[in-house]
Amino acid sequence: MNISIHRNILSGPLAQVAKIADSKSNIPILAGVLFRTVDEGLLLMASDGKKWLKIIIPSEDFVTNSPGDIILTAKDVSEVVARMPNGLISIEVAEKELTNFASGRTKLSLIGMRGHQFALPKEFEISQQIEIDGGVMRSMIKRTVFAIAKSQTSPMLTGVRVRRESGGIQLAACDRNRAAIVHEQLEEEGEGFCAVISGEHLKEVADLLGDDIVTISVGSGAAKFQTGNLSFYANALDGEYPTQIDSLSKIKEQARSYLKSKHIIESLERARITAGEDSGGTIVTLDISSSEIIVKSKSHLGNSVDWVETMKHSGTPLQLAFNDKKLLEALKALGTENVLMRFGSAGPVILSGGDEEDTTFFVGATRFVEGV
Repeated sequence: MNISIHRNILSGPLAQVAKIADSKSNIPILAGVLFRTVDEGLLLMASDGKKWLKIIIPSEDFVTNSPGDIILTAKDVSEVVARMPNGLISIEVAEKELTNFASGRTKLSLIGMRGHQFALPKEFEISQQIEIDGGVMRSMIKRTVFAIAKSQTSPMLTGVRVRRESGGIQLAACDRNRAAIVHEQLEEEGEGFCAVISGEHLKEVADLLGDDIVTISVGSGAAKFQTGNLSFYANALDGEYPTQIDSLSKIKEQARSYLKSKHIIESLERARITAGEDSGGTIVTLDISSSEIIVKSKSHLGNSVDWVETMKHSGTPLQLAFNDKKLLEALKALGTENVLMRFGSAGPVILSGGDEEDTTFFVGATRFVEGV
């Protein structure tokens, strides 16, 4: 392989692809980036064995002197390209996979691996495909992934359920103590599908998406997200996603309060000052009445009492205790100016912006006292 390409054209796509490689892997291929000339242009691809990112730089953006391929360690090749002078770079693969980089009076070399050794993502039969605005999909992912389980003891709960429904697409995640369900309408009708994708993988997808249309393809045990010249492949998680998440909204409602999101978030953050620095969160108590919510915390560091005025309220007085960190994360992920908090009988609090058909979050209570 022998190509000439401007550093500014190569550096951006290379940096994106290199992040996918597994630098700690004992398998050298998984720590590398594949460079390959194809009919469409220069293919860059990396994988950690569970996900793959492919970016194609169009053929009109560089010169192919001779076709070919090479695998170069992601960290090393990224640093080489970043440190080359700003201008045209010549990349030539010589004998024994020695890859020479030259720009002006600067020359560097790296030892690579043969390109045919790279494990490409498995071809899968596409069963369903949808198109959605990239910015919308990015927002849906960010409003959902906070609720995934962090522990691998329940592998399915580390994923996000992606489901095509009548008239739209739904993302859902839960970790047994909280849940997030986000729905967006789609213009075109289509057959339903369901796949569970790693939440960590979807975070990477969100970072890659712009505002262009993204095509989501699902098939036998895999999914692909494609926008422009970028394609992200991920294996689907194998197993049944808990169906209980679909019945969480069917609570016996005891009270509901409508208030400014900023006010309840700031109150909870103040309560955390005296609650300690437990990374998993500590307990705060909410006293819910007709005109306000009193946020209380108590620990060996001190006490906190804060009053938050409600704009609207209905129902009976309640006292509920929550994990402050989980409640805060849900409120921040909701991202609306106002929040509707619906309280049930010892069940979760249901959070929404007032439109439960769009985004709904659930955070489980740890203690319940009626008639406070």
